[in-house]
Amino acid sequence: MKKLVCAALIIILFSFSAAADEDSSLYSDTVLTDIETSSFHELTQWCRRLEISEEGSADEMRKRLYSYYNVNPSSNVDKSTSSGQQIEIETAENLEYFTIEKVDENYAKISGDVNLKLYDKDKNETHIIQADTILFNFKENYLTATGNIIYSLEGDTKTENFRGQKLTFNIDNTEGLFDSGITEQERVVDDEDIVFYFKGDLINKTKDNVVILENGDITSCDFDSPHYTIKARKIWLLTNNDWAILNGVIYIGRIPLFYFPAFLYGGDDIFFNPAFGFNSERGNYLQTTTYLVGTKEEDEDAVFSLMQSSEADLYYERSGLYLTENENPGEKEKAISDYGKNSDNYIKFILDYYSYLGIYSAIDLKLTSPTGSEKEAFSKFTNSLFTVFKNTELYLSAAKTRYYELDDGYYSVLFENDEGVYSSIWLDSFFLDLKIPLRYGLDFVTELDIDWLTADINLELYSDPEYTEDFFERSENFDLLSLLEQESFEESGSETSSTEWSASLNIGPDVKILNPFVKSFSLDVDTTLDWNSKEIDQDTGDYSDTVESFFYPDSYQPLSTSLNISGQVLPFTGSTESESEDDEDSEGLELKPPWEENAKYETTEKIENNLPDAATDISIDVSNFWSDTDIFSNSMSYSLTPQYTDKDQYGSSEWDNPYDIDFEDLDYSYRTASLSSKLTYEMNLYDSFLDVSNSLNLSFDYKEHYNMDSLSDDTISSYQNEDNQGTDAVISNNLTISSTPIVYLDYWEETKITYKFNSDLYNWDYSTDTGSFSNTLFTFTEDYVSSHEISLSIPFSGRKMKQTFDITTVLPPLDFETEGSYELEYGISTTAMSTEVYENDDEDGWDFEPLTLSEKLNFGDGNSFVNNISYDFTSLSFEKEIAELNLSFLNGDLSSSAYFTYDFTIPSVDSFDFSFAYLFFDTNFSAQYTDDYYFDTESGWDISAEDVFIPESWDFNLNYESETINLWKNRINLNIDLDSSLDFDLIQFTESSFLFEIGFDFQIYEFLELTFSSSSINKAIYRYFPSLCEQTGAKNLDVFEDLFKSFNFFNIDDRYASNFNLQSIDIKLKHDMHDWDLEISYTGSPYVNTDGTYPVYEWENGLDISITWKAIPDIKSEIEIDKDEISF
Repeated sequence: MKKLVCAALIIILFSFSAAADEDSSLYSDTVLTDIETSSFHELTQWCRRLEISEEGSADEMRKRLYSYYNVNPSSNVDKSTSSGQQIEIETAENLEYFTIEKVDENYAKISGDVNLKLYDKDKNETHIIQADTILFNFKENYLTATGNIIYSLEGDTKTENFRGQKLTFNIDNTEGLFDSGITEQERVVDDEDIVFYFKGDLINKTKDNVVILENGDITSCDFDSPHYTIKARKIWLLTNNDWAILNGVIYIGRIPLFYFPAFLYGGDDIFFNPAFGFNSERGNYLQTTTYLVGTKEEDEDAVFSLMQSSEADLYYERSGLYLTENENPGEKEKAISDYGKNSDNYIKFILDYYSYLGIYSAIDLKLTSPTGSEKEAFSKFTNSLFTVFKNTELYLSAAKTRYYELDDGYYSVLFENDEGVYSSIWLDSFFLDLKIPLRYGLDFVTELDIDWLTADINLELYSDPEYTEDFFERSENFDLLSLLEQESFEESGSETSSTEWSASLNIGPDVKILNPFVKSFSLDVDTTLDWNSKEIDQDTGDYSDTVESFFYPDSYQPLSTSLNISGQVLPFTGSTESESEDDEDSEGLELKPPWEENAKYETTEKIENNLPDAATDISIDVSNFWSDTDIFSNSMSYSLTPQYTDKDQYGSSEWDNPYDIDFEDLDYSYRTASLSSKLTYEMNLYDSFLDVSNSLNLSFDYKEHYNMDSLSDDTISSYQNEDNQGTDAVISNNLTISSTPIVYLDYWEETKITYKFNSDLYNWDYSTDTGSFSNTLFTFTEDYVSSHEISLSIPFSGRKMKQTFDITTVLPPLDFETEGSYELEYGISTTAMSTEVYENDDEDGWDFEPLTLSEKLNFGDGNSFVNNISYDFTSLSFEKEIAELNLSFLNGDLSSSAYFTYDFTIPSVDSFDFSFAYLFFDTNFSAQYTDDYYFDTESGWDISAEDVFIPESWDFNLNYESETINLWKNRINLNIDLDSSLDFDLIQFTESSFLFEIGFDFQIYEFLELTFSSSSINKAIYRYFPSLCEQTGAKNLDVFEDLFKSFNFFNIDDRYASNFNLQSIDIKLKHDMHDWDLEISYTGSPYVNTDGTYPVYEWENGLDISITWKAIPDIKSEIEIDKDEISF
């Protein structure tokens, strides 16, 4: 019944125009509203309570209630106000109406767990008020809430919460006034969600959602006595995340730490995005960036990121010095903004000032073709340009700078002239030999695309190499902490010592109209000018008022072009058999199988009687095999690729200053030309029955140096020899003929015969022996024949079996060589064999490669056995046997493998390797036929006279990474990593070692994070074995005693004496101090100190301690301690 009572307010709150003169009139209106606004379920309960029939629809029950209370239904029911507001009372226990006649005001008092919602459709906001009691004033249209108030304002992207003891709320404009209130706002700071609390003796929320706190506090600490607080007489939380503080004090606990009389933080960006600070080499600086199109990237490291807006996809307009949200942008403004945001396009103007250096300005733009509605931002002419220039980037800049130098630790920018006057020396620069009264920079890239024509232009040039180092390290975000730091940014720019101007053009028209004679056509043209830099020789003139270095043209490539044309000269395809029978007038080439005509004179029955019984698994169907296959097809294609390059190398080595630059001064020029062409003929008969491919290739290369008058005779001779070596011409031919003659036989259809013959038909090149060019024609010798072979491949695929036989023979004039192989796969078995016979230079003329036999049994799931053995035909004996066994169990958790090699020529076992692994443990043993060593107390390890088969190494490894161990209801987490290895060198046992690495991560929720890792090594483990110590004369040690010494932190001599040496240690501790993070990290490792007479090992420590404020991570204190210094 709570909703029945509370629903009476829905009409009264917004349609009440005058108080009822009589209580009965008010009662009737209330009952009427109750009936008309009740839900079906509420009507059912109401009728049941009055013992009225509850059958039928909601309208039928309403009619019964109208009759019971003797009221007439109203003609219109509207719960909304004209302004788009709507109130809904979710819960309440009591409702009371009363009138104060003296002031003619009507009230409604709702009490008992009141929950009220007000929807503001115009602002798309929802106001939720929870309180013990709410008092409505219908005349003034405001409410007063008291007792345990929770007020929430829900917008599109965020929710604000207020709590207090008393609230006065204006329903018309949603203004609110809190007594002893607190508001909460959640922000993401350094990837962590932090709730900030804003308290005030009086909190006033205006109709524009501006919050004003009187005697306010700001903190993110949720303790009753917060660890830190910002107290102020007045705090403004403005729209768009602007905020201001009057008479603010930062408290740590109860201790005041810092006072600031006033502070204003603009949530709105200043339109020219200022960034200012100090740099030791440039002085105080102010950097500004004004975006004409586009917006700057968000600064994720901003100090007051807790106050920044998280809203996206907003539109902005310039209002005074600020960019404010534009709620109703025009179509053009919206299109320009979308163009800048969606495509990362921008146009920005840069203007910087440096107190030491001077002034710097630039235009920076990046534009791509607009899409969709973005085109509305530009005129038709501009959009047409964008269709041609797809991507354009321009950075055009200029600077007026002065000379400064370091004097006694200070930079000086004023210097005394001959007249005794102190003034600045403003620097000029050069472009070629032209002196310019400023420094400059240019970086331009554009891409032009017009259907079949594309062009790229790239221009990069600076007045001097230091230009990019001086000006390219900038910021577009204001960092408050930079004012407190000695350096606002570190020197991270770099010099640019060389640049390039280039332009390229590609022409690739659509040549479909010329198909198939021309299938592709492309022409590439490039030109390049390379720039280099050097310091000005101050002895060649007075350059005191210019930059110290200059750029000069180093080489120029006026033309580099490449043409590519390809197509077909003779394309035609023979008709199929079925087409030939249907088309008697066909004049094309007609080829038919020779057996087809004979088949016409024999009946099917006769043919069947003459054939033997077919094999069970083999079927042959020749009569229709080629019925749907092209009988004959052939084609002749070509490709032609000529290239030409011309390049000038300037005599820049003799240019000492910009005035020496001379484009006529050349060291040398050179040109290169080449031609690569191919004419390919391909023929196919009956699909793959016969394939022929022949390509005739022409390759021509030419190189020539000229304009070498300034070079020495030796240099000229060297270049001329280089030209001769790089000039030649070759005509070659590659022929391949292949056939699959029994493609119609099942299981044998992949049988293939292939013949290859590749040769050079003509050579023209330079001979160093004769010192001249010579022509040579083809001769049937190995000098001209690069490949001549015939091969046969016979694969057979059955139901459970697959076998392949391959044989390849190299034919004269090359040395005769035949290689054969056979492979059979059946079930789990794979059997293979291969060998080779070839012609040698001896009189007997023949040699055989060993016959290799291989057997592999694959049992699945990682279990297999492989055995290979080779037989030498020369010695008529076995040569080598290799066996490998792999076993795997328990889904791969347990595995083992063995590898065995036996050399019959020794004869002896050549190698044996064994490995075993279970979960995180594995061991590996190896024995080899190799050199043996013995230990001599005077000379150390000496090699034995003969090789023997002996154990070589044995290692044991433990690699354990635990799953997360959760304790104390998941408040404690522990991860352990263990990596240990014991390596025994069984030949030179003094090289054995033990490595132990351990690490763990330990966390206690919201209290502690501890990370530890260490690495230790012992390179003298042989000393724990008495028999080995006897061989070396070293003292035998007890392993446990030695291990104890390594942990004896009370005796440094024990730790020095121990053979367990710590290689590195890394400890990181992070303590959550609620509002701060205390981080301590320690690293240590040994290093070799070479400062003394002899190099000695010493331990290097590194300790870092930092305290970071969670709310503002940029504010932190840090101490770094290492072997050289202590830094803060």
